[in-house]
Amino acid sequence: VSFYYFSSMSEDRYLARCEEATQRLSNSNSTLVKVFAPTTGPNSTSLSQTQQALQVHKNELDELTGSFQSMRPPGKFEEQHQILLELLRLEQSVVQEALLILPNPLAAETDNLLNSIKEQNEAARILGDSLAIPGVSFRMSNEMTTFPNEITLYVETQRKTLREKQELLTALTKFFQEMDGLIQRYDNAKTDLGGLLENLRKGGYTWGDYFSSLNQARGIRSSLRFQVDRLSAPKGAEELKRQFSDVLTTSLRYCDMMNAAARVEHGTNYNYAVPKYKEASGVNEQVQESYSSFRSFYQSEKERLSHIENL
Repeated sequence: VSFYYFSSMSEDRYLARCEEATQRLSNSNSTLVKVFAPTTGPNSTSLSQTQQALQVHKNELDELTGSFQSMRPPGKFEEQHQILLELLRLEQSVVQEALLILPNPLAAETDNLLNSIKEQNEAARILGDSLAIPGVSFRMSNEMTTFPNEITLYVETQRKTLREKQELLTALTKFFQEMDGLIQRYDNAKTDLGGLLENLRKGGYTWGDYFSSLNQARGIRSSLRFQVDRLSAPKGAEELKRQFSDVLTTSLRYCDMMNAAARVEHGTNYNYAVPKYKEASGVNEQVQESYSSFRSFYQSEKERLSHIENL
């Protein structure tokens, strides 16, 4: 009686453990499907948290598998015990390979891992159908049968995203090279129109020379604005192009205002020219302030957008 009593207790405990194991397998399947589902899959902000959660899940699965490996099942369940143990081992392997893919979807060995997951997932489906422990069943969910496709889609999406980022980085690099050249031309073409005017009044040169300098300064700025406006600004760089174009537009307005004031003075109406010079001076201050702000913003954005991880 004691023998049968303890045998019955041992069998009941074993079946309870088997039921627990199959429940863990089902939970593991659900976790994997959720992690790599298109709508809930990991992104740049949640990747680390997802890895940690999946690693905790893997550790629990390792502990359960180790426990079943050291367990001595009732004799009539030895064959089924091996099936369940193999199911746990396959799940271990799939979770481990998913953990390798998660942070490195672009790695060269990822394709081999994807093929391995597909093969092991199919093997687990077949084994699950053959499991026949009383009161215990494990059937792979419909979601889990599509898991290899989901994780493959995750990898393909990541690869597509990287290609797009690489293309964007190439376009941004070209954009910054062109902008650097235009900015350098603008810096080299800076002209102190007020200083030239004072030199003119002291007899340094003629009004013709001054108007020629004005026209040259305006021509350079007009040409630069035309080239800036024609630039193709990649995603993320549109504001840089707009700000530089605005600086050049304001700079052109300053040239026009200085030209108008100078022509009034040249016509010997100096008193009428003074307020026009003052107004032009205010616009020149706007040019300097906006250009300084643009250069600071340009340098910070150029640094940020020159790194692919920021795109």
